Amino acid sequence: AGGQLKCLAEMRSRSRPLAVNGEIDAKDTVVVGDKAVINAQITAGTVIVKGKITGDIVARKRLELQAPARLIGNITTPS
Repeated sequence: AGGQLKCLAEMRSRSRPLAVNGEIDAKDTVVVGDKAVINAQITAGTVIVKGKITGDIVARKRLELQAPARLIGNITTPS
């Protein structure tokens, strides 16, 4: 089942695997660790990805894809 996760501060997945289905909406920064598997649309100020994301990313300030990141989806960033 999917859901919606909203956070006002930074959200970070560290050493433990994180699995999220649905939508992530953060005012600040979302860091997706290398063991994370996300099936969701992510909207945040800054998005840093090392894990696997299936879904669209809207980064209002900045987006970083760091190895071994995998992304299947659309990206929207400031021009």
